[in-house]
Amino acid sequence: MERIYVCSTKKVHDTFDPFMEMSGEVYPVPMNLHYIPEALTDIEMMKVAVSWNRPELYAHSAFFNERVMGVDLLTFMRRMKLWTTVDDLRIIIIHGQDANSRLLLYTMTSLLDSDIYHIDVTPDDYKPILRETTDEDRVNIHQEDEYVRQYDPKIFSVEDVSPEMAEKLIGTEKLVTAEERDAYREIWSHWGGEDTRNFPILVDQYGMLFHPYDTYLNDSIFKHTPKDNAAVIVEIACAVAEDHPQVSMAIITDHIVKMANQRQIKWASEPGPEGKVVQYRADIAGRWNYYQDMHFLQEFASYAGKTISLSPEDIEAENARENKDSQEFYGKGHLYRAAKARSRKEWKQKLLIKWAAANNENWGWYHLLEVMKAKLEMMVEYMRDWSHIVNGSVYADQMERAISLIEVCIAWGGENDYKHDEDEEHYFDEKHFSHYVNTRNAAHFPSPDYDGHHFWCKAQRLRFDKAWNILWEMFRTKLLTWDD
Repeated sequence: MERIYVCSTKKVHDTFDPFMEMSGEVYPVPMNLHYIPEALTDIEMMKVAVSWNRPELYAHSAFFNERVMGVDLLTFMRRMKLWTTVDDLRIIIIHGQDANSRLLLYTMTSLLDSDIYHIDVTPDDYKPILRETTDEDRVNIHQEDEYVRQYDPKIFSVEDVSPEMAEKLIGTEKLVTAEERDAYREIWSHWGGEDTRNFPILVDQYGMLFHPYDTYLNDSIFKHTPKDNAAVIVEIACAVAEDHPQVSMAIITDHIVKMANQRQIKWASEPGPEGKVVQYRADIAGRWNYYQDMHFLQEFASYAGKTISLSPEDIEAENARENKDSQEFYGKGHLYRAAKARSRKEWKQKLLIKWAAANNENWGWYHLLEVMKAKLEMMVEYMRDWSHIVNGSVYADQMERAISLIEVCIAWGGENDYKHDEDEEHYFDEKHFSHYVNTRNAAHFPSPDYDGHHFWCKAQRLRFDKAWNILWEMFRTKLLTWDD
């Protein structure tokens, strides 16, 4: 019985090669990054190459040779199809706990009809290593039994195998049973064909694939990037790697550079992987961290065009957890309404996935003002602390005034700012409105088209009108001077 071993990387192939009966096959690209093929066809292999922006990955060329990466995608596909037709040949997938090699196993068992064997290189007594977290370290992820976790577990990768281990593992393959194939296909169906957009698919402590994409890396990068002094990118990357041991240093470094180029953090030197960065004093990190929960994962899954959904029971449990605080206010009159209003306001303000919020589907004018407000907050810091122009602090004061006006507009003049006693019911009038509004100059501030919005009282409406008119007058007369 001859055997053909299929590996996820060239490094794994080289470790096992001295003990192989035949030369093994290497899938040319990491499966935990970019596109996972839905079939072993020319078109699907082309999609993989396109997702890498590397056409030479598709077919053999002078630049793309076996010394560099093994075989190209087209050759790998044709060889795998050939092996399935050869009698007395076992196709064996070598895998560990890492997402790359496991996705190779799931993909091959899903796309090939012939018998598939596998070797799990993970030692029997190995458990993913978790690090303890403090309350300050915790971030939200979706897990039924553990709602908070900060660090990726240190799993056993197929590349951790030594030559001595490889020699012992050769010949210990096991047939993938029909039940296992069904289970693998169920997992693979969530990920097959998905373009992971440059972010790694990882494995959690429960042995399940989950996709952290940029928010999980951002949280750690924000945490390790200081606000008071510049830090070298390499030092930040080393600290982030301790939080995310499944992610390579190259990916982390590239992501830090990408964040700085997108103005999520600030360059403090010439741009580049060897440069320095510092955080803005504005709470850009807070806007990111707010969305590290189930809804963010669902939103990404929808955007990626794949179904990564929870069961109805999981969704119900998750919603119950998220609504717990509000439910405790139920039946307490204005306390409940105030809590819901705060929650709604917070949701709107935190809806910025990035400071520019360019990739969501919220098209209301108030979302646009939120984007302007976020950018102005960063401009204020620059003008006050970094600008070389004489009037930098003056412009910063003007922008801070614009920010306060934007906040009034987004709040519709203060629709939740009505003071009242706990047992009071009818309080949405000028007597209870929290802000003083000068009504004598009301004629100077024309009302815009509110698109049918209702104001509780005249004072609230006039406060909105004043903020709206003054804001756009400031933009008309001052905006072009806010430049360095």
